[in-house]
Amino acid sequence: MVQHWCCRLWASEAPIKIQVISVTDSVWCFRGPSYFACSYLVSAEAGVFAVDVGMDSDAEDFLEGMESVGIPPERLRAILLTHWHNDHSAGAAFLKSKFGLRV
Repeated sequence: MVQHWCCRLWASEAPIKIQVISVTDSVWCFRGPSYFACSYLVSAEAGVFAVDVGMDSDAEDFLEGMESVGIPPERLRAILLTHWHNDHSAGAAFLKSKFGLRV
């Protein structure tokens, strides 16, 4: 398992890190430092799929994780939500609207 941190800056310039964990060659886990819930990105023959999409209502944390592993969001085919708690689903509406994804 390989993991690294990518960093983003808010307007305050305070760094926020997203942990990226390579679960397999085609599955990645994205985890923020302030919560234990994980989002996953799965690359399969049928396309790229999101499993839960994190706390950010604009999906910034999830999109940052995708950028970190080199997969553009335009490749996403659908979002699977394990349940509707905010820490798993907050970015789903944004991604659905922006990229026309099925949830």
